Amino acid sequence: MHDDLDAYLNRNHQVITTEELHDLGYDRHAIGKFVATGRLKKQQRGWYRLPTTPLTMFGRARIAGGAVTCLSALQHLGFWTPEFSELHLRVGAYGLGDTWHHLPSLSLPDDALDSHEGILLCAQDCCELDELVAILDEMARRELDVTSLNEHPLAKEKLQRAIALSGHRADSALESLVRVRLDQLGIKHRRHVKVGVFELDFLIGDYLAVECDGFAYHSNQADVIRDRKKDRYFESLGYSMLRFTYWDIIERWDECASQILAMVRAERHRYPSSRRVAPFAV
Repeated sequence: MHDDLDAYLNRNHQVITTEELHDLGYDRHAIGKFVATGRLKKQQRGWYRLPTTPLTMFGRARIAGGAVTCLSALQHLGFWTPEFSELHLRVGAYGLGDTWHHLPSLSLPDDALDSHEGILLCAQDCCELDELVAILDEMARRELDVTSLNEHPLAKEKLQRAIALSGHRADSALESLVRVRLDQLGIKHRRHVKVGVFELDFLIGDYLAVECDGFAYHSNQADVIRDRKKDRYFESLGYSMLRFTYWDIIERWDECASQILAMVRAERHRYPSSRRVAPFAV
């Protein structure tokens, strides 16, 4: 029977209830022996877990009678998320904490990981509009169609707006964030504009370029050299270049927005034709 117990624990995130142990054929005496010998550890009343591994977020979800959802689920699935620290769970009741969600008309999944539908319906309460768009754009890149959520009775106006704004080609969450934020500033722009052998992330007007450097920027010298070469190329054509890092966009966007607006007010997006010169050789 030990093989059955190991298999059950592996399938159920290393946690098991007293009732489930009974269903596997273990009586109270056998369970007590497991605990005494260190085979199992009592987590709380009615729940046991393997003592050799830490309690996972999925184990915590099972014990709570719910599923990992929202930002925790998105991070687990490899999506970009805004910074967070607490575990996000979807459970069957209200009032259990700010990161414990309840969707009264949506059934909980059988497994401890929420559905994409549940994840997004919870995330609408924990994300800003631009953050939701970034997540939805990434789902679109993975060919996950969640547009039907627009008509879901639990979808709030913010999620509906995010769905309407999503679906654009974006190479990263940063690009999605910047796209929405430029729109919110009322700044017209074009994305992925190719000039010569290079492509610009954003082009405002005709001559103001905005580049977004990802989290792994400067991870190798070749990338640094290429970006410097790219900047010199566009500057030789008369472009003004603004290059923002991941943390600039995530933590210091107000400063970024001020720089962009200052450049637009100075009409750097309308560079005088008399200043244009031939590009240097690439």
